[in-house]
Amino acid sequence: MKKSVPATVGLTLRPDELPAGTVVGLSLTFRGSGDSSSEGDARPRVDLGCKSGSLRKSFSLFPDDHVPGIDVSAASPGMLFLSVDPAMIGYPGCLLAASIEIEPEGRSDSFVIGRVIRVPSLQQFTLTSEKLGPSTYVGILKGHDLDVIGKTGWDADNGVRVDSVPEPVPGDRSSLETIRVGLPWPAPAPHAPLYVWFRGEDKGRQTTVAY
Repeated sequence: MKKSVPATVGLTLRPDELPAGTVVGLSLTFRGSGDSSSEGDARPRVDLGCKSGSLRKSFSLFPDDHVPGIDVSAASPGMLFLSVDPAMIGYPGCLLAASIEIEPEGRSDSFVIGRVIRVPSLQQFTLTSEKLGPSTYVGILKGHDLDVIGKTGWDADNGVRVDSVPEPVPGDRSSLETIRVGLPWPAPAPHAPLYVWFRGEDKGRQTTVAY
């Protein structure tokens, strides 16, 4: 199995993480127990669900099946390509798993693709002149799902706790919101990238937004 997550997520992901609401590309290579020439004639079925965590809906799909958020195609004999929004299958915390069944060989063991997580969408960051404390200033983050952010900082080890809650942007119909965060000053370099911590994590994640 190989997977690809779009760079548009905008922050660092761990190798096992699958961002909910983002289409992830997966290539699955398989081999039947019989003569390999029979693989091109077989119609493999992919079963998707949660090995643990909260399941939203399980799916059983053949090549060229299309449902909202999930597409399956036969890239070549013995290889399937899937584009999947993990949120279609499981809630955050779900260990998304798959198995492949080929008649008459049977079904593969279930294998874990990754863990579904909720990620913030960061659209804009502004550092203001308003002081929060000694050498700490207010920054304004704009985006979606900002409530998952627990700290902000300029590196992965030193963060300032976020005590405020997101506020809807007046007049916006796309659930756009802003949140007040704290940043040490001075920044380590001009246009330094912002780091964010998800709540409960002890390491920050580099983002693609900068002051």
